[in-house]
Amino acid sequence: MEVIHTSTALSAQDPTPSTTLRVSETTDTPSTSASAKASADKSLRVSEATDTPPTSASAKVSADKSLRVSEATDTPSTSASAKASADKSLRVSEATDTPSTSASAKASADKPANKPLKLWDACAASGGKSILAYDIFKHIDLTVSDVRKSILSNLEKRFAAAGIKQYNSFIGDISTSTSEIQHATFDIIITDVPCTGSGTWSRTPEQLYYFDPHQIERYSALQKKIVSHAIPHLKPGGFLLYCTCSVFKKENEDVVQFISEQYPLQLLEKELMTGYDKKADTLFGAVFQKR
Repeated sequence: MEVIHTSTALSAQDPTPSTTLRVSETTDTPSTSASAKASADKSLRVSEATDTPPTSASAKVSADKSLRVSEATDTPSTSASAKASADKSLRVSEATDTPSTSASAKASADKPANKPLKLWDACAASGGKSILAYDIFKHIDLTVSDVRKSILSNLEKRFAAAGIKQYNSFIGDISTSTSEIQHATFDIIITDVPCTGSGTWSRTPEQLYYFDPHQIERYSALQKKIVSHAIPHLKPGGFLLYCTCSVFKKENEDVVQFISEQYPLQLLEKELMTGYDKKADTLFGAVFQKR
């Protein structure tokens, strides 16, 4: 399962027509008569929309009121509310060329220019999320892992096609141990955990016939083990993305509650993204930050 969550940036511009003062003279020599000079002096008028800044008190108040900071502009937000919103808005799937004020971009910006962002895709499967992360962050120290050797073979092919050559990879069951990475820590950890896959049943309805409801409990327990082994490798201030393609509360909100209660992580955002009306899968995602 791959999560693609696009976000759209809005930039507010308020173009206003500009009026210009044009003085037309019909002769090549300047006018020297007193009456012509007085008339020319009186005709000078400064419009509110000229290229020179307004100097009247009312225009200044109006200009001061018109300042609007957009979350997606190229200039950084300075308001407290915008900053708080930016700190909470991690969007892993945002791949635009304009600077992002989301927590994902903030995590990248906080790193020194010569030090890459360390990211671990803990349940990497065939690597779709890692490829997206590589496109977003550009300069990352990437580690991928999965319990299945065959799926990591697919990942290698996709990485080669995407031009990703520098990365670390290991086969391991992180529900039992993370000895392969020992004391390594990361700025971002993605845990796209194994689940019932119930969010895909709109395109695989036959799974309903074979489904055993007891699997929900089994997967929920497995998911908690995976995040419990992954979280100790998260740096202070780092971000954890927990996601599934399940519709069941025990695999989604209940695991989020478990993480919040058991670990020093703050829940920034969670969302169930239903895909029934879009002929797509239903996905769940939650973003945490380590205190």
